Amino acid sequence: MTSYGPALETGDWLPTSTLRDDKQCFGNYCPTDSNRVKYIGPVSMKQALKESRNLPAVWLLNEIGVEKGVEFANRLGFNLDESDRNLSIALGGLTYGVTPLQMAVGYSAFANEGMEVDAHAIRKIVNGNNSTIYEYKAPEPKRLMSKETAWYMTEMLQAVVQEEGGTGRRARIDRPVAGKTGTTQHGIPGFESSANRDIWFVGYTPEWTAAVWMGYDKTDREHVLKEGSGTAAAMFSTVMSEALRGVPSSGFGKPEGVKEAAPPSRPSGLTAYYDAESKSVKLSWNGVDGDNIVYRVYRKAVSNSEFVRLLDMVGATGAEDTNVAPGMAYQYYITAYDAQSNLESSPSDRLTVEVEEEIIVPEEPEQPITEEPPVELPDTDDGNADVPPDDGNTNTPGGQGEDGSSQDGTPPDGGAQTPGENGEGQQPDGSVTPPPTDGGGNEPPGTDDGNAPGTDGGNAPGTETPPPADEAGSGTGSVQSLDLPGPAADAPERGNGGRQSRERQ
Repeated sequence: MTSYGPALETGDWLPTSTLRDDKQCFGNYCPTDSNRVKYIGPVSMKQALKESRNLPAVWLLNEIGVEKGVEFANRLGFNLDESDRNLSIALGGLTYGVTPLQMAVGYSAFANEGMEVDAHAIRKIVNGNNSTIYEYKAPEPKRLMSKETAWYMTEMLQAVVQEEGGTGRRARIDRPVAGKTGTTQHGIPGFESSANRDIWFVGYTPEWTAAVWMGYDKTDREHVLKEGSGTAAAMFSTVMSEALRGVPSSGFGKPEGVKEAAPPSRPSGLTAYYDAESKSVKLSWNGVDGDNIVYRVYRKAVSNSEFVRLLDMVGATGAEDTNVAPGMAYQYYITAYDAQSNLESSPSDRLTVEVEEEIIVPEEPEQPITEEPPVELPDTDDGNADVPPDDGNTNTPGGQGEDGSSQDGTPPDGGAQTPGENGEGQQPDGSVTPPPTDGGGNEPPGTDDGNAPGTDGGNAPGTETPPPADEAGSGTGSVQSLDLPGPAADAPERGNGGRQSRERQ
């Protein structure tokens, strides 16, 4: 028999007056901190007991009814108070609690095929004459539960101790053991601590049953337990190993008449790979015999400790996991679940799949095109504009002074042409030589404002906007006077009214 219920990874339960319509609440009880819980879907009752998950126990009590649960607890010897009529009793939330002796008696019924076990401390009293004056005689035992129920409970409680992930693994000894851990948080108002009020382990072998409780008679901030229920399980192991020394070992035998359906066969042939085109992990496996088979896909990130049921595939033998992240590695396995018998097969082989990293090539940003602003040229003293060189090396002389020298104080060499104020070249003897013609034989018109020939605004011949300073840092806006070559030896060729530049000396 396998029962299923919802489960949370962690969670504390306290009464609340407001019902919340979600999967994490049943009746009037909800987790106190929803940020600390994660819903992982349905789990078997065996897994819930093994991992000590709280919600399935509350779910089950809500399904069968609180009154039926109270009646069964009283039958096992737990005399619950009238105020214990709520879902918190599923987790041991009792008004007055129970004793270790009551717990040991109640669990003994599971080991005794559902029959009552009478607790006693004295078996026999013998006087000084070696005469027996008292000997314990067990009363006629009562059946407290069916053989099937006791067997199923023992099967589930063995997983708590014997299987990986069980909370009672520290209770293991050299013989079969079944049992359950338990922890009660301190519950002190205003005291922020993970310490506990009580820790329990109640377990049994086919021969004996023992209950271990650790705690203080009075719990306060200075009297709390920093250990968990694993410490109580370790105490059980230490005591029972010595107590059963020399006692023949036996096993938990399945009672006659208990019918147990066989689970489906274990799936085989699992394959899994990452498909870069669809950005998903694709899985396939071999089907098993049987009707109403649902294949369950389990997955966990390699860095996580627990698998989570990811998908249910009805009759299909393949699945696709699209919820994967680049650079992560995942493990998968498959089980076959028979919905009619409510049984699940053992897991298939596990496969690990690594998801490729996405390589993103950044686009190079476009370089903005910037236009250099035009350079304003300052006026000279006589109203003529200083002309900057075309490429940072060209020098264009300014106007000529009254004494025949350039306006910046550089005297002309003999025969060099320097444009005067009227746009014509003037020789030292006072004669005027017109400027040379361009390549087409046309003379550029002179100006009457002292500007260089071929211009209408004071700019250098053949130019409209002077270029910015070169990278070497040559300035703009001032004219550097240079001696110009004579027209006979170094007359430059002209084109479109421009003068060929001479390199700076």
